[in-house]
Amino acid sequence: MVGSVYLSKNNEIAIWIKKNIKEQKMKIQKKVLQEILTKFRRKKYFANINPRNKKIINFYKKNGFKLIYSTFQLDDKKDVRVKPNNKKKIGFYKKNGYKVIENVYMLQKNL
Repeated sequence: MVGSVYLSKNNEIAIWIKKNIKEQKMKIQKKVLQEILTKFRRKKYFANINPRNKKIINFYKKNGFKLIYSTFQLDDKKDVRVKPNNKKKIGFYKKNGYKVIENVYMLQKNL
């Protein structure tokens, strides 16, 4: 097994490739993403990404995905979603100890 992939009923994409396949990993991910976009035509696709995973963030950005919001969390408080252009709210949450736990990227296709 090389990895796994899914496309949820909510159009969420996840692609996981084994770590020990370093040289081929990005090529495989790109091929798998292209297959999903071709075989399963949707108007929008989403990817929920750990904000510390810079490689996968860059992968999705290079393939046309755009950040639509980040999820902030503070201990037992309710999670808060903030759009990337709302610098004031982002600054407030960061200043008050909230951590970014998830970034959601979206690819919109013209069908």
